[in-house]
Amino acid sequence: MEHGKRRVIIENVQPRVDGGLYPAKRSVGERVDVTAAIYGDGHDHIRAEVLYKKAGAKAWNVIELQQSFNDDWQASFM
Repeated sequence: MEHGKRRVIIENVQPRVDGGLYPAKRSVGERVDVTAAIYGDGHDHIRAEVLYKKAGAKAWNVIELQQSFNDDWQASFM
């Protein structure tokens, strides 16, 4: 990070188990709702993605988070 500057801040990512120490788990067919507070310094448009994979999978799946209200972003997958 150059001179301590941060362009984008991501906070309060949910679901989170023991502060992110363990992966969040769900039952087969149960929807996972991901939320986060994301904001940047300045007026640039930002975007964010969630990467996830099912147990035993080799490839990561990618979905884009959608801005919901102010700095709150959300996405869901099954």
